[in-house]
Amino acid sequence: MNRINSLTNALSTYLERQNTPYAIMINGGWGVGKTYYLLNTLTSNYTEYQFHYLSLYGLTSVKEIEERIGNQIKSQSAEQPPKTQVVCLDDLERWHGNIEHCFSYVNQLVEHLNCKCILVGNLDEISKESNLAFSRAQEKVIRQIYHFNPPIDEILKISLSLVEPVNKTSQRFLRSLVKSNQLVLQRYLTSISVCNIRIVTEALQLFELVYRHHPGTFKKSPGLAFTYLMALLSLLLLVKRHILEKGNRSKLLDEEHANNKGFKFLAEIGYFDESLSSGLTQQSKILLDTIFSRLDKISLRGLCSIVKNGFYLKADFKSEFDQWKDDDHFELYLDTDRFYELENDQAELVFQQILEVLITRREVKNPVTLLLLTERVVNDIATGVIDYNPVLFRKQVLEVIDKLYEKNDMTYVANNIFDLAGDRFINCRAIYNYIVNRNNECLSRQSKINLGDFWHQIFNSPDISDSLIKEFPPTIIFGPTIDLREVLKGLGKLSNIQLNRVVNWIELGIDLSVDSIDTKTIKKMKLLARWLYLNYANAVGIKANHLRRLSRALSAPPLLK
Repeated sequence: MNRINSLTNALSTYLERQNTPYAIMINGGWGVGKTYYLLNTLTSNYTEYQFHYLSLYGLTSVKEIEERIGNQIKSQSAEQPPKTQVVCLDDLERWHGNIEHCFSYVNQLVEHLNCKCILVGNLDEISKESNLAFSRAQEKVIRQIYHFNPPIDEILKISLSLVEPVNKTSQRFLRSLVKSNQLVLQRYLTSISVCNIRIVTEALQLFELVYRHHPGTFKKSPGLAFTYLMALLSLLLLVKRHILEKGNRSKLLDEEHANNKGFKFLAEIGYFDESLSSGLTQQSKILLDTIFSRLDKISLRGLCSIVKNGFYLKADFKSEFDQWKDDDHFELYLDTDRFYELENDQAELVFQQILEVLITRREVKNPVTLLLLTERVVNDIATGVIDYNPVLFRKQVLEVIDKLYEKNDMTYVANNIFDLAGDRFINCRAIYNYIVNRNNECLSRQSKINLGDFWHQIFNSPDISDSLIKEFPPTIIFGPTIDLREVLKGLGKLSNIQLNRVVNWIELGIDLSVDSIDTKTIKKMKLLARWLYLNYANAVGIKANHLRRLSRALSAPPLLK
């Protein structure tokens, strides 16, 4: 018998007894589904009773309770007894009045009006002032306290039932995705000690909202779709449960992480430190690991936008899923839980497919994806999950890297996407360093070729600013040969959305590479900063504010040499 059925049997016994001059209580953590259980399971199964539900949240007096439900409760008549009255008083820990007065009223209900009374609350959150009074009342008024702690599968079931999909198609996809990955979800929620129906439901609802706008992409890549759901759930938990300090929560949601996939943020909050610091816990590190686990595919812009706003903002999801193009076995192999649940022959087949695509056909052209796969393979060889010569594999990977860069087939990524301090790629550190060097060489060469065209392209086609800032290190766009008139013309063409992203990108680039900026570039940056200050210091408006931010970034203290 599961825990929910045991509780239902206990409540049934209480309701069916004739003489019960006492109340009972359901105790459980916030968000575990106590109210849902009362309103959807209990009341619907016992139609022969008259239920009265009331939240005590914010109430301060018995009079307020009576005004809401007292008139509905009548003394029973011996000649013609009405339905048994059941009073459910929820959120006991949020009652703001004298708790002894509250229990006195409960005692009146059960002793003098022959009502049944079910109290609901979270005793871990009851105030110290009320704790002693509660202990006294428990002896006289509350006969039994039942702990409500539904299993994880029940949490998922309830959460799915609370999601309101826009159509049957999105409902089927969401339910199928959760069902096929239920064991992984259950293990994950258990590992982070989370049983909060509200947050799980909100994550599923927001995911369904994103799915509506990108159904084809999600159907094509169900593995990545589930990874996206896990990242969304983890981000919500970090923010809603205040697992991160307030300042760090703001940085996570408000700052632009596109260029470095959040690694600047992780370094700032002490994620890579050997000991936990800055308010980080083991739980928060697990959540952060999940958010950033697929930095090659999953951007933070859309995730942070929908968590912060609670609604879908189209502009923040532009190009969000452009990288979701790998075959299913790729995603299956990188999903550790799913891969480790395969039978040996299935796992061997997936691994041979990985070798075929990675080594033979050289189809993995994103350096970060290549590193993630290499790290997994080396680790699986070392732990005996797969049988392959590790020396041969490393040699083959290096040859693939050389071929891809020689033929200009490898995707170039921003330098600081590799700022992965710590042990992220500990098993393939030499390959990691090799890719970083090759990537930087190519970026430098390409920047020199295209640099003079940056501001000209911005002026002619401001809509391509998002793609341009992925190609150029921000500090070199103010080099000695740049005409500041071109810079100003380009800035003037940008919308507020585009300008905000460009300024964020410049601020981050300056911060990361301040020690390597040459003197002539610093002089050009200071000159532009001065011009912006003189023209926008007292101007009003969002664009003026962005340009003042740019002025401050260009004249930041480290640059005043």
